[in-house]
Parts: sequence; structure tokens; C-alpha cells
Amino acid sequence: MSITTKRVPLVGREANHKFNAEALERVARDVEIPPVPSVVLELNEMLQGSASIGEIAKLLERDAFVSGLCLKLINSVRYGLRAHCDSILHAASMLGVRKLGIVASEACLLKSYADLSGPPDVNVFDVQKHGVVTAIVARQLAMHVRLPANVDDSMVATCALFHDVGRVALYATFHDRYVELTYTSPLAGASLVSAEIDNYGFHHGDVSALIVERWGLGPRVSQTLSEHHKEMNTGDFTLADVINVADDIVHRYKSYGISGIMNTLLNLPPEFLSIAREDLPPFAQSLASAIFKECTQ
Repeated sequence: MSITTKRVPLVGREANHKFNAEALERVARDVEIPPVPSVVLELNEMLQGSASIGEIAKLLERDAFVSGLCLKLINSVRYGLRAHCDSILHAASMLGVRKLGIVASEACLLKSYADLSGPPDVNVFDVQKHGVVTAIVARQLAMHVRLPANVDDSMVATCALFHDVGRVALYATFHDRYVELTYTSPLAGASLVSAEIDNYGFHHGDVSALIVERWGLGPRVSQTLSEHHKEMNTGDFTLADVINVADDIVHRYKSYGISGIMNTLLNLPPEFLSIAREDLPPFAQSLASAIFKECTQ
């Protein structure tokens, strides 16, 4: 049985919950955050310096589990590579070292929680799969949203990929109590995010934010993840809004198919997407096709 969360308008504390140091301090105090693997620390140093592709490939190949996961992720449909990558060196030359660094962080996170078995939607492999699908949708949405110039395709994908990893950390910390919260909050007419804030003083986006901050993915990614459930400010749209909408589209598609996607698109502020209303059905169909393709891979 899949855990679902009820989508309700953001009100009260959930709407007003902002990215701040106090929330991250509570997360650091109360949640078990996986330590940063040495390979990630070394990789971040290399990416900030002048390391060659060959040096970065050698670093990742020292960990067979991580390098194997990297190749599996790189050869998935999300990158649409024309040639199959059979080595980390080949992957680095195809993707570039920056994208390879994101893939490596994703692989290390999967490794950190690989032994943690959990119910659907809170185990790391389900959350990672949801992140991949959300990234595909977010990238398509971002092409039709006026975002700041410093937001590129890679940042959109990175934020989407890691937006829900905090749910895995919350499950690792609170176990069945967190699973119960995910079930009971919709029954009480509340969103999961507001229930998390009521119970912990922070939500899973804040936990995701602290993880990516510690793992060196940058403050803009961290802030986006913390704010990806905030109330949308009409006329001043952010990457967090794009991630929130993409997340909602994926959930609604799984429950209602293409009609769920249309429901989300039709309820957005008219100025959110630079797409005419009559062009929304074919856009919804393209999103549905992309989601279906990834989910059935």
C-alpha cells in the first residue's frame, strides 16, 4: 500500500514557515543525518579546484558500490544518452564533472540508507525514484516559468532529485511514529507538511535542506528544498514553486492519471506558466508521457 499525502491549500504555520537557521538547528538536534562520506568531501574539493576528469573518475572508482550506482543512474532514461556509458571516465566525458558530482552525491545517499528497509514512499529507493520523476517534470515546467537568470537546468534537476530525502531521514529517526504520521495527517484533513511542523517544529523539506547543505550542494539548493512547500507568491515565482508544482503533478498523476495533471495546471495562477490555456491539454499529455516512461523503465 502506497503512502499518499493529501494536497490542501497552504494555511497557518505551514504557509508562514520560512527557511531559517533556527529550523535547521532543530533538525540538526533532533534528526539523524547521515555523515558526509569521505568520497563526497574529496569530490567537492576536486570540483572547487582544477582536478582533471581522470582524477575524479579514479576517486569514484575507489568505491565499487558508488561507481556502480553512478553508472546505473547515468544510463537511465533521464539523461537520454545516445551511447551506453561503461565507465566513470566515459560518464564524466559525456556529462561533464559538475553533473557527475550530482550523480555521485545521489549514489552516496542511496548507499547511506541502502540497509534501511521501510514502507513505500519513505524508503530511499522509492524517494529517489520519485525525485527522478519530479526532476523530469520540473525541467519541463521550468522552460515555461520566468525564473531568475542564475537558475539553470542543472539546478532545477538537482533540487527536484533531493527534495524529499528528508522523509527518509525522518523515517530513519522516528521509524513507525513517522509512518503513522504520514497515514493519519490526511485522515485528519491536514497536509503532511503541516503535521510535521506541528509535531517536530520543522518539515521534511528542512531536513532535506540540511542534508544537501552538509553534503556541499550549495546554499541555493538548500534554501529551495526548505521552501518547496511554501505558499506561492503570485507574480514572484521561484524555483521552490516549480518543485512544489512538479511534486504535486507527479502525485496527482499516480492517483488520477492525466486528469490529475490537468487539475493541477488549471488551478495554477494564470501567469505562472507562459502557456495558453488551450495549449494546456497537449502539455499535460507530454508530462504524462514522460512520467509514464520513467515509471515503467
